[in-house]
Amino acid sequence: MLGVNLSGAEFGGGGGRHGSDYIYPSLHDLSFYHDRGIDLIRLPFRWERMQPQLGGPLDPTEVGRLKDFLANAAQLNMKVIVDLHNYGRYEGVTIGSGSVTPERFADFWQKLATELRGSPALAGYDLMNEPHNMGGADRWPKAAQAAVDAIRRVDGTQDIHVEGDGWSGAHSWQKYNANLRISDPANKIIYQAHQYFDKNSSGTYSGSYDNEGATPMTGVDRLKPFLDWLQATGSKGFIGEFAVPNNDPRWLTVLDNFIDALAANNISSTYWGAGPWWGAYPMALVGSGGQPNPQLDILLGNLHGGPIVPGGNMMLPPAPSAPPPPPAPAPDGSEIKGADKGDMLSGTDAANIIHGLGGNDSLRGHGGDDRLFGGDGKDKLNGDRGADRMEGGAGDDIYFIDNGGDLVIEVANAGRDRVETTISYTLPENIEELRLRSAGSISGTGNGLANRITGNGAANAIDGDAGDDILNGGGGADRLTGGAGHDIFDFDDPADSRGPGSDHIRDFTFDADRIDLSGIDADGKAGGNQPFRFIGSSAFTGHAGELNFVTRGPSGGALGQTMLQGDVNGDKIADFAIHLDGIVQPLHAADIIL
Repeated sequence: MLGVNLSGAEFGGGGGRHGSDYIYPSLHDLSFYHDRGIDLIRLPFRWERMQPQLGGPLDPTEVGRLKDFLANAAQLNMKVIVDLHNYGRYEGVTIGSGSVTPERFADFWQKLATELRGSPALAGYDLMNEPHNMGGADRWPKAAQAAVDAIRRVDGTQDIHVEGDGWSGAHSWQKYNANLRISDPANKIIYQAHQYFDKNSSGTYSGSYDNEGATPMTGVDRLKPFLDWLQATGSKGFIGEFAVPNNDPRWLTVLDNFIDALAANNISSTYWGAGPWWGAYPMALVGSGGQPNPQLDILLGNLHGGPIVPGGNMMLPPAPSAPPPPPAPAPDGSEIKGADKGDMLSGTDAANIIHGLGGNDSLRGHGGDDRLFGGDGKDKLNGDRGADRMEGGAGDDIYFIDNGGDLVIEVANAGRDRVETTISYTLPENIEELRLRSAGSISGTGNGLANRITGNGAANAIDGDAGDDILNGGGGADRLTGGAGHDIFDFDDPADSRGPGSDHIRDFTFDADRIDLSGIDADGKAGGNQPFRFIGSSAFTGHAGELNFVTRGPSGGALGQTMLQGDVNGDKIADFAIHLDGIVQPLHAADIIL
């Protein structure tokens, strides 16, 4: 998931007057991003304003402002990570020094979690922005653990983001945070890193692209130490801040490659530089005149299709003495051709014909009923508005669908291709993957191939059709139908099938289909990704990682079902449940990938 940091509440130091020194962004500010498909917000705010006296009560006016922001976000079905933006300090004093003890830090978080728990918009508590120079390697882990323990006394389910010492840099994560391991009975810790791409990874970008020593792969390279650590420790990760300036178009390639790397590793993130008060700040998504900056185009391109670059071929050449302006938009209704290399091509509001030719191209039609031809290479094709015809050609292509009139054409054995859709959609021939991208409840149906179909956070209806398919509903109460073939029903988060949001498998077939739980850590208290222990129909015994089933016969006209349940924290209560409709017989370990 790709979101933004919406600034304003962290401005003006620790004090200041609301409305002149700092603000909480408004419903209008939230709507600007929601209307463009961005529904994840990281909200920075200051400790000293929320709790004017260390260890004292929270300021009710300031808490009210934060709650109003969350209510506005909930109205738009947006999600918010609340970020204590204090760099490991209270009024400049480091946590662990003097009166700013870990216990006082924990006291703050217990009080704030008490106020915010249960908010529909709340997506996580970010304990502290960029702690650094903490005065000892154990100071930040001790403080973070105290805060997590305090939050869990009042909120047992919400995600908690833990940033790292050393400014939480992804590039330096293993230097400062190799042993950062926080215990959480709910197993909902998300480790959050930040990454900028200038020479010292500070985000100041004081020099030119060349003077900063940047390359197209700078961000990808700096991300790797964090990714390696996540994999080695079996941890969940998030990138809370990243940004590029708008003074050289080559930075946009760095940004696009970085976002691609995050997507390839299933890492969600929030770009730094949104909000109404940034003015001429070069990393801002919107300029002082209210016009979107090109960085926003890159974000939206990755959400909805290839990067948006007006006009024809915008290759990024070696730096001239001054960055060239982007090419002028193509004439209405024109034909646009790229080169045999990676192009970023965009049409106009008329009906365009766009050819990517060779290379890994990003093609966007914009308005009109467009025709997009990717050619050879790993292409991204997005017709945008209108009923568009898209042909990717050879290579692993990605198509973006938002209109019932969109047509995707692929030939057999020309790569592994994917459709990402914001509407209900059935895969055409020769497409292997389908992802549902809208915030609402839509359906996705496969074809005769071995498809992988992934839902969104809402209640989806997913049908694999023929072939040996892999189905993952994501969040929401999904209805999963494998169809013909040997299908796998994939689950990777207990929260995706819990309570009223539990998923239903409509046609589970013994000796053919399987349920894959290997992506869920069965015991968060142990290191790594622990497998489940299948105990059949026996009751939970209080040991984390147990998996059992119960059967229910038909009743009142409803079908019978078998329910697979897992306990990941050892409290003898199911943390998730998967319903197998119409099945009233025992499950066996062979039916499950543990």
